[in-house]
Amino acid sequence: MPRVVDTIFTTDTVAAGATDTDVFAKVNWVVAGPTEIGIVTEFGVFGDQSAGTKWEAWSGQEFVGEGPPHYTSYNKDYVANPNWTIEPGQRLRLKIKNAAASDQTYDIKIRIEFYDISELG
Repeated sequence: MPRVVDTIFTTDTVAAGATDTDVFAKVNWVVAGPTEIGIVTEFGVFGDQSAGTKWEAWSGQEFVGEGPPHYTSYNKDYVANPNWTIEPGQRLRLKIKNAAASDQTYDIKIRIEFYDISELG
């Protein structure tokens, strides 16, 4: 059985004009253990939609996706199934560029399934 993280995470405040804020920097549940592989099976960013506001996702040092936030609050119809991989010992990073004129928070819908490498065929 995989270890599963399934949550809607509200970020700390992202300052107006911030261009490279890793909103997962303080959380450990986006890190694959040394013998695990993580698969991001659901993902969505919800919050301010000012022109120029966007997110970038990175698995370790590998760029895996980007886009604008969807709606201002969570909507299950705008959750993607990206199947991004988090390699053993690596973390998922989510960088937000806040182009709004004011500080913002964002809701992140995420589901990660972590599999022990020894259990994979």
